[in-house]
Order: sequence, then C-alpha cells, then structure tokens
Amino acid sequence: MNKLLSLSAVAALLGLGLVGCELNPLEVDDDEVTIKSLTGFTTMNAGSDYYVTAEIDGNVALSAVNVTIESAAGANATAMFTITKQGITLADFEDLDIKKTGGDMYIKITPKADACNGSYTITLTAEAGEASSNKSDDFTVAGGKDCSGTDVATGTVTLGGHSHATLGSSVDLDNGEVMLAAAAKAAGSGVDIVYTYSSKTPAGPVLMSPAYAKSTSGISAFSTWSSPNATKFHAVDVDFDDVETAEEIADLFVAADADADGKLSVAVGDVIVVKTDEDAYVLLEMTTVSTDAAGTAKIKYGK
Repeated sequence: MNKLLSLSAVAALLGLGLVGCELNPLEVDDDEVTIKSLTGFTTMNAGSDYYVTAEIDGNVALSAVNVTIESAAGANATAMFTITKQGITLADFEDLDIKKTGGDMYIKITPKADACNGSYTITLTAEAGEASSNKSDDFTVAGGKDCSGTDVATGTVTLGGHSHATLGSSVDLDNGEVMLAAAAKAAGSGVDIVYTYSSKTPAGPVLMSPAYAKSTSGISAFSTWSSPNATKFHAVDVDFDDVETAEEIADLFVAADADADGKLSVAVGDVIVVKTDEDAYVLLEMTTVSTDAAGTAKIKYGK
C-alpha cells in the first residue's frame, strides 16, 4: 500500500513539474516560413532575361512560391512580364536556394517588348501551411514602351440621319452628347460634327461640320443655325485600338489635311481625327453607317 502511494506521489510531482515548465509533449510548433533574402535587379531591358536570387527557410512543406510585379502607381503590372519558375519543389525543406547557378532551380523574369518604361516593385511570396512571408525589391524597365501619356477615354454614340424620327444627328464630342436639330441650334458652336446620309454626289453616309450643314447641305433643319462651328477633321490611316494616349491623337491631326468644305464621306471601319470647338482632339471610328437619311450610325470615339 505504501509503495502504491509513493509511486502515485512521484507521478503527481512529475506531472506538476512538466506542467509548471510548460513542457507539454503534445505541443506542436506553429508553421513557419521566412524569405531570408531577395536579390533582384536594378535595371531590366525589355526583351532580356533576368534571374531572381532568394533564400527561403521554413519548417513545413511549401505550398506556393509566387511572383507579383507592381508599377510605381501601385497597379498590378505582372502581365507586362513573362515569369518562368523552374525546378522549385514544393516539399519538406530546411533551406531553399533559388538562383541561376547550375540552371536547375530558378525564377526568370523577362519584360515583354511592350512593357512600359519606368519604376516597378517585384514581390516574392512564399506560403507554407498556415504561414506566409514576402519580400520586395525595386527596379526599373528600359527599352520598352513610353507610357507616359494620358490614357485614352473611350465611348460610343449612336446618331440618326437627319430624317430619323427620334435620334439626333449632331454631337458635342467634348461631352459625348447627341442632340436633335433644335437642341443643336441652341447649343450653337458647341456642336462638333453632324452625321447623315447625303443625296448629293457622291451620295452616301457623311460627316459634316455644323457650318457645312447650315450653308451647303441643303437640310432645312440646319439652315437657321446661329454661329455653327466650322469643325476641322480628316481621315487617318491607323487602327483605332492601337492609339493609346491623348497625345497620340493630337499628333494625328494635320490641319492642312482637313477638307476645306467640312464634309467627309465615310464607311464602316473609317477612322477620323477631329479638332473640337474646345481645341481637344478626338479619334472616331465608324462602327456602323446607315443606308439612308432615316437610318442610324454608331461611332466609337476616344479622347
């Protein structure tokens, strides 16, 4: 009996000792992963290959190693780069060295030919179990595309020929506003272009300046227009979607190329540059045109 009590007492003392020292044999370490180092690059030339060097430590299997790239403005720019991950094993590890040496494990970054020149931040993220770690480095891209201009804002307007029952033929391109004849005349020089289907030779869909619509078109609805704008515009041989900045649109406009009388025959796919009454430059693409003066035309614009 005394022996049993003694053994129980010893066991109790040992148990208290273990608890008091927090040496719980069932306790499990938290998941850990750390990117100890990341060496990127100072300058990258578009089209050339560059290699990230990094060292990652952890105590459980890696579940992911990812690369993201942001512009100086904080926008996700990863799509401007080709990222190749080679030989990175997601498995138990103590140290994972990512480098070019030996060619068996690396992360290769290649700026695409049309990557924008400027400053970027590359971030390497490692995930393991419930843990994650990231490290960043700054760099610049050179030899790519100059993206310093003002991005083009685009929209679409639908115009009716001058005989359309409900849709207006006149548009204020500065505001993207389509107007019926009465409202257009009230707006005066605020209207930039007029669309219709002309019966005059050469017959067909046309864009007109308000001044031409009043004095020469023969359309009675515009004959009493007060102070119509003598808008200048001309066709250009470009792909609408290839023009990405407002500065490019302005460069396309050549005053000497504008038709002197303010009338231009148009067809589907034609691209036209316009100088508005507010001295802004707008690019148009004729998406659809009508087959008579009662039909409609859809115009895509960028400015």
